[in-house]
Amino acid sequence: MAGLNSLNVSRPPLNQRASVFMLCYDLKNFSRVAEVLHISQPAVSKSIKAFEEQVGVKLFTRTKPLQPTPEAALLYNKLRDITSDLNEFFEELRIRRENLPSLRLGMLESLSVTLGVSLARELRKDHGDIAITSGSANVLIPRLQNRTADLILTNNLYTNTKAISRKRIFEEPTLLIFPKGYLSKHRVRIQDWKDLKHLPLPYIGYWNECGAGQVNEMFLRSRGISLIPDIAVDCNMLLTTMVADGLGWGMARPTVIMENQNFSDSLDIIASPEPIFFRAVYLMWISKEFDAEASRLAKLIKNQVAAVLAPKINEVLPGVTLNVNVEHQGL
Repeated sequence: MAGLNSLNVSRPPLNQRASVFMLCYDLKNFSRVAEVLHISQPAVSKSIKAFEEQVGVKLFTRTKPLQPTPEAALLYNKLRDITSDLNEFFEELRIRRENLPSLRLGMLESLSVTLGVSLARELRKDHGDIAITSGSANVLIPRLQNRTADLILTNNLYTNTKAISRKRIFEEPTLLIFPKGYLSKHRVRIQDWKDLKHLPLPYIGYWNECGAGQVNEMFLRSRGISLIPDIAVDCNMLLTTMVADGLGWGMARPTVIMENQNFSDSLDIIASPEPIFFRAVYLMWISKEFDAEASRLAKLIKNQVAAVLAPKINEVLPGVTLNVNVEHQGL
């Protein structure tokens, strides 16, 4: 038999004792109230006695039917008014929530776990329905162009697309990842980007049609390097898993390491050579459609990156920092 603590009483704005009292006032019978609430009759009597002690007056004369006292009538009317006011207020809150703007935000796969949760928590304060989807830039940008996403958080590929506005949010350095112990065992030293061409270990890179693959290729070309992946992948988890299993080496960003930090103990992670290859992350939207929302959201995301993401990365990868002020010119 259910106890009072598990009741879903008929007047949720009130506490349980007050709700039981009002039902007793309506039905004038403890046993009938017990049947309605699916509890025992002694539990109803105990609740009324405790409520009488709480308010300091006798509420019922224990006759059949129950006789409410004059004080009970005054209390009942007051509680009924409070219940009505609260229900109206709750309805106003519900309508307000329904009228809040919705938001569809796309973000890079590497950001979805570490940043997506904190962003969802903050966005719910000012939005009704929100949708957060993830993918690489080559997936996110078509969603934006097709109006299936309102704003996206991604790397910059379409620099000549005037219809898309962008705000740079932060930059992160590129790291080199190797199977655990490989560097010391083979006495490998990476002093220049061109040294990567001579590694005997296979290069595991991103598929050239995904955003990370295109960004990496653009940077390597700028250094006069042609580096074709021996194994091409299209997702972060697959890349880190393959490197951790000893299939080759790769390039990864700190957010990728955070996304797959269960593999970090199986990796050697080192900084890339000079000049450091920074990957820039942008907030993008269709020009003139979400300008005001984008300005507000950019500030929110920067705050979340500085307060949530950057400390987590520095904890897992000491000495690695994100550039939220964006003084560099990353790709």
